[in-house]
Amino acid sequence: MNVVFANFFILLALRRLISLQSQKASKEKIFDASFWILVASLFHFWSILYLILVFISIIAHVIGDYRNWLLPFIAFFAIVILFAMYSLLFNADVIAYITNGVQMNFSIDYFTNNYQNAALSIYATVALVFVFSMVTTLSSRPLQLHASFKKLLFAFFIAVGIYVISANKSNDLLLFTIAPLAMITTAHIEMPQQKLNQELALGVLILCSLFCFFSQL
Repeated sequence: MNVVFANFFILLALRRLISLQSQKASKEKIFDASFWILVASLFHFWSILYLILVFISIIAHVIGDYRNWLLPFIAFFAIVILFAMYSLLFNADVIAYITNGVQMNFSIDYFTNNYQNAALSIYATVALVFVFSMVTTLSSRPLQLHASFKKLLFAFFIAVGIYVISANKSNDLLLFTIAPLAMITTAHIEMPQQKLNQELALGVLILCSLFCFFSQL
């Protein structure tokens, strides 16, 4: 359940970062994105890696104003204050919470059956196909969408990084990759190409998704 809440707040942050391209209310968007990412890190600590995407967005759109670089740190102190108040009110063990959160484990050996292994393998293969397609066709896409697509790619790779380093590893952590991968896949299907290729790509994706779902039951 913590992963679901963390992913929800990451989606809120991602929405603000993608809309930063308009350069309207950029400071509010940077603060909001940083704030939601830090809230997500309270549910799953390594969600904090998405702050990398905040700084990438600043570099891409509003690097000229030094105040934009301070906003993620202001959001950090706001979360620290709120979390400190929560720990005092409910007598939470902050040290134990942080210690448990920062643990890392790079091994992928949590499978309880071959179906889980197969589900991960299929999902990884499908993800690589569409991500590779996005990378190789990015130059042929509309110039105004390049920044958004690059953010989606970075968001996907950060999600993969969270999966790799998280201590309590399971296929549930792949939830972080679903939103950016879904948008990347949609962009692939919308690309001008033969209708047969579009239908094959969509059909393979649906079949693999159904297999991954039912193999976890």
